[in-house]
Amino acid sequence: MLATKTNFLGGINQLSDITHLGPDEYWLLVNARVRKNAVEAVNLPIDVTGNLSVVGAIQDIIAAGDVLICFAGGKAYYKTTTDWQLIPSFTMNSAAERVYCALVPASSINFVRSVTSSTGSVGFAGPSGASPSALVVMDGISQPWIITLDSSNLVIARPVGTYSAWTKTNPEYAPIANYPLFFNGVLYCAMKDSNGILNQIVRSVTGNPLNFVIAVDTNGDKTNVSESLGGALAMSTSVDYNNITALSAINSVEGGFFVGSSKASFIVYPDYNNLIYAEPTFRNQSISSIGPLNQDSVVDVLGDAAFVHDTGIRSFNGIMQFRYEGRNAPFSGPINSLLDGITQTKAATGTHDNYALFALKTIYGNGILFYDMLMSKFVSLDIYPGIGNIRKFATTLVGGLRYTYFMTDDNVYRLFGATEKAVVTMYGNEVIPTDNNKTVRLQTARLLFNNVVVGGNVEAILYVNGQISNRKVVNLDSNPTNNTVQSSIPFNGGLSNGVCSVAEFNFMDSSPDGDRVGIMVRFDTDGLLVSASADVQEGTVWQRVKSLGTLSSIAFENFVVIGNDGLPPAAQGSALLPASAFENRDRLNSRLKGLQNVTKFIGTGNHAYGTSVYNAGTPQAILACIDTYWGNLKSQCLFVPGIFDTGAYSSSDFFNYFGLLRYSKTTTDYVDIFLINSGFDVLFAQTELSNSFTPPQGLKDSVQFQWLRNQLSLSTKRHKWVVMSVPPVLSDVTYKDSTDPATIAAFAQVASLPLKEWGVTAVLAGTANMVEMLDWNGLPVIISGSGGFPVSTNTTATNTMFLSTTAAAYWEIRVSKLSAEFVCKTIDGTIIDRYFQSI
Repeated sequence: MLATKTNFLGGINQLSDITHLGPDEYWLLVNARVRKNAVEAVNLPIDVTGNLSVVGAIQDIIAAGDVLICFAGGKAYYKTTTDWQLIPSFTMNSAAERVYCALVPASSINFVRSVTSSTGSVGFAGPSGASPSALVVMDGISQPWIITLDSSNLVIARPVGTYSAWTKTNPEYAPIANYPLFFNGVLYCAMKDSNGILNQIVRSVTGNPLNFVIAVDTNGDKTNVSESLGGALAMSTSVDYNNITALSAINSVEGGFFVGSSKASFIVYPDYNNLIYAEPTFRNQSISSIGPLNQDSVVDVLGDAAFVHDTGIRSFNGIMQFRYEGRNAPFSGPINSLLDGITQTKAATGTHDNYALFALKTIYGNGILFYDMLMSKFVSLDIYPGIGNIRKFATTLVGGLRYTYFMTDDNVYRLFGATEKAVVTMYGNEVIPTDNNKTVRLQTARLLFNNVVVGGNVEAILYVNGQISNRKVVNLDSNPTNNTVQSSIPFNGGLSNGVCSVAEFNFMDSSPDGDRVGIMVRFDTDGLLVSASADVQEGTVWQRVKSLGTLSSIAFENFVVIGNDGLPPAAQGSALLPASAFENRDRLNSRLKGLQNVTKFIGTGNHAYGTSVYNAGTPQAILACIDTYWGNLKSQCLFVPGIFDTGAYSSSDFFNYFGLLRYSKTTTDYVDIFLINSGFDVLFAQTELSNSFTPPQGLKDSVQFQWLRNQLSLSTKRHKWVVMSVPPVLSDVTYKDSTDPATIAAFAQVASLPLKEWGVTAVLAGTANMVEMLDWNGLPVIISGSGGFPVSTNTTATNTMFLSTTAAAYWEIRVSKLSAEFVCKTIDGTIIDRYFQSI
């Protein structure tokens, strides 16, 4: 049978079984859009942090017209098209995790306000001071500030007036609060009660957003000199006992706005029938027993309000809510499987080009779910390499063009700002037999791309019964174009080397039969995927099918990772080691040297153990333990020293033998490999001068690791591997549960390295006498230390995805431009673990 997909408008559907999706639906799409009814890659974001990188943690971003304002380290900066410019005199709490902002207009009622009684009418006397159009900034710790323009149109900043400084002729006062929201002429914010719980909603005078003195007497003065009795809290309201997490404008009747707490959600309506000091009181309507995570996790979606809560996304309609009590919907049904088992702790929402954006954590890591508001579908999950939790979005308007930015803990990026395309991943539906007594086998796959100009790689990964079976890669060549601009259609221009490019894949040599089969497609071309088809055969006997070759087939790169193989020849061996250790090392070494098409042999340390005759890491040990086994392949070896290779001269003999610098980068077709000298000896004393640092700095601030950070930022490869003997995490009880201060300090230093944030995609390490794979905050750590030396004792670590104490084992890595497959094998070639990584 021929399975073909030419319609992609149905969006993501993970509610249905993967074998019963609609003809226009797909199971997963990463880093692409389908609004043109074709799969089109998006551009990667671009880092615009610039000179903010040395300031401190990013606290907030907000757009004011064509200007982007950023708060970092207690300071404020603005940016148009140049570097970030410091806003003079602005100072808030640098330790505050976040600050929150609201743009407010100038005050519209600038007269002395007086009230006959708390329930009486309002009167206006002579003029009072006006407040300017400004950006109000709050952190819940310090007195709020405003950022505005002076008479010369220069950006200035100053604190907002306090309650004690307020007068009727200069009525400026805002309390220490959070979550400012300007809505219907009033500035609302959240304030702590007397018990320190952030559950009070306070408000400004209508038409005067910087005046929070509601209670005034017949002369227009304060009713009490005490802020607690006459200030903002005196006229506050509340919806819940719990901390408020968000105040947000929504589409509602009667001026209602959204209030979320950690446990519930409400719409708060001004009640103009019941006034106090001539301002409305409030009534509350309960929406849901769950609340939004934070102030930035609420977004308008086609008139509905949607928010991220701790286990998913919920939406409601404010107008319908007014008419029908408690009407709200999960909203996220088609993508709920992407959030299964995940507790959200940080999230952000925004809009861009008629898409609603939900930045949260998924089963595949941190990403942005894109909801197409023109199609009313979730269409894609964007995952950008090296980018962590997104905490807020902001959109500027420059010359009629909108630019969306987002912030993480340490950086600011412009969405889609890079010229490089992201790697697209798509998985459609799986095919099952039409007869339950039959099986299916996928023979060939054919992908049709339109408007390919630059070209790129296309990868097809075959899944059988939910498991990876095989993968193949082809290259789409660039096509010459005619850049002549025409004003009518049809015209003679555009692509001149054909309209479509075809990628064909033949799996007949390797495809097993199964109950269900599917193809994951990955590509980085600029072309649009307009059609995908697969030839699937049923039954146990298949008719002969003419073989289809691949176009411009690309070879994989193959790497071997080995460590702790540094035993000397058996005749020189220690009586403390069993004979099986030397036998295992010899058999394993013979197997590795017999492998075909190995790009590089990667060594994770401990390649030159000593004996009673010579010490570890000495020239004699290197000749006996390394040269004997690797001498004829030395040019293919990328080995780093382990704790037993350090020797008397800080591994100098080791580096001299291989002709390597103490730390270096090797580039292959698909991978940048960074060889790092951990520098620790057997007592875990640091011997590498380039790893020195002075507290309170850490290992990341040393010369070697600042070099690594810089080189990673310059790397253009998708695969970026760090090879270092001492890993940031492992399960070997000798090290994991050590009570030795030097050992504890050494592993703590390595664990403090922000390798994932710097862009590393895998860590290859050794030290422990085992093979293991661990998930280190989303970064795979491959331990390869079973080169023959007797195995370690281990404990079960919660982040251990795989662990084996096989005495002789190693890792093979098969790499394309778009993915890597890590396979752990024993001495006889038996596969004991497999891990597939999409990049």
